[in-house]
Amino acid sequence: MEKNSCSLKLANEKPNHSHFGNGLSFYCSILDEICQEEDIKIQWLSNNWLALLEKNGQHKFIMGHKFDINSAIAAAIADDKYATFDVLRQAKIPVIEHALLYEPGDLERYAENRNSLDYVETYLAEHDNHIVIKPNNGARGINVFQIITPDQIPPVLKKIFHQSYSASMCPFYDILREFRVILLDNEARLVYDKVRGKDWRFNLQQGARAVDVEDEGLRKYLVELAQRAARALGLRFCSVDIIETAEHERLVMEINSGVMTEHYLEQHPDKYDKVKHIYRDAVRAMFRP
Repeated sequence: MEKNSCSLKLANEKPNHSHFGNGLSFYCSILDEICQEEDIKIQWLSNNWLALLEKNGQHKFIMGHKFDINSAIAAAIADDKYATFDVLRQAKIPVIEHALLYEPGDLERYAENRNSLDYVETYLAEHDNHIVIKPNNGARGINVFQIITPDQIPPVLKKIFHQSYSASMCPFYDILREFRVILLDNEARLVYDKVRGKDWRFNLQQGARAVDVEDEGLRKYLVELAQRAARALGLRFCSVDIIETAEHERLVMEINSGVMTEHYLEQHPDKYDKVKHIYRDAVRAMFRP
């Protein structure tokens, strides 16, 4: 197997868990280990963001955290928050509400009636003057904003539309808990509760803690809901985020076609082998006939 700058350790060494801070490099190192053990040649391309895997004449790719296992259309839907909402709503799966927003002044026909400050202000008023606006294709809680007054809208939209061509709006939900379910071919491989820290969001990158769900009844409910959501989009490998509101509703918040575990492993280094096994099975699934 070819080695390069993406690797942290020699192939026969387990990475030192004290180096987890360099998340992407650590993730690359896991993939390097798996490929050597599975007799797969791996080459890192595109500044170590794209991995080319070769075995028995087959070529497969991993880009970032997206594996060559989901269809392109399924991954594209998952990466679009409004499209995900629309598909899940049509499938009658409980999901948080989303409304699509384009940049004010966008004159394209598809943006009509969804491209003005008046549209956002009306949505705000209709939802008790408390909404959330975020990039429609965003991730990791970046540029996610609460809005409670109309004067907050213009600067927020400026930041969001610097990142994304469209935005997603939703009512503010009083969230008690947020969970993540990682699925591979309809099997739950990891189920954890994201315990919020000082930040109002539940992202591990923003300081939330990951606690494995031990309650069997709760775990069963979350897994079944996540499985329904993944099947609706046609995803084989994904993570599903589910919220529990103050009214004890459980709703799908979003589905991620890329499966990230770096921050989970930072908090649970003892789960290294479990996480590595998830990625190993995903790599094997890519090469399965």
